[in-house]
Amino acid sequence: MAAVNAVDSALSDASELAGLPGRADELRSRAGRARARWRRGRLEQRAEELDSRAAALTAGWEERAGQAQQQVTRFVADVAATVALFNDTFGIDRRQP
Repeated sequence: MAAVNAVDSALSDASELAGLPGRADELRSRAGRARARWRRGRLEQRAEELDSRAAALTAGWEERAGQAQQQVTRFVADVAATVALFNDTFGIDRRQP
């Protein structure tokens, strides 16, 4: 289950990261057209927050992807060991006379 959670988390972060630059650009565009100074400031602030979030996701991406890969590798090894134990226990894959 840890492998599924690690992969899900990495994919979720990648999906979020893919959309952040476009959302930030959209907010900057709207800020440029805003009539009220407070509205413009709020939109620019939100765009900066999205840029910061994108930077944080980018900085930790390799680590999270590596952790997900390790979790999946452990899971595959556990499945292989379980299958081998099952086969040995029940005599599967042994030639019958």
